[in-house]
Amino acid sequence: MSTSPHRASDHQPEDRQDTVATGRAGHNGVLFAMCLSLVLVVASVSALNLALPDLAIDLSATNASLTWIADGYTVALAALVLPLGAIGDRIGRRNVLVAGTVVFGIASLAASFADSTTT
Repeated sequence: MSTSPHRASDHQPEDRQDTVATGRAGHNGVLFAMCLSLVLVVASVSALNLALPDLAIDLSATNASLTWIADGYTVALAALVLPLGAIGDRIGRRNVLVAGTVVFGIASLAASFADSTTT
């Protein structure tokens, strides 16, 4: 029994140029969307780290408390990765990414208008 080698042209579409151009543009769009989402998350964690000295003063927090605040925020974000990934597999990754980015943006906007009270 002999096997015949597969030729590269057997599995490629007839108009390969259009497919390659569209594929690259699609990959660049996905890369841009993922980088933008990552920038939003990193910016929020950085903003929290910048706010830690003020939180320490306002809340009279110890170093251990500040560590819990920073780690709790990061763990909460990380804990959402698996369940939202499963939801993305069911209803579409793009839809979940857009919805998550919108919810995150609205929450960040609401937090920026929060009034701090001093006693």
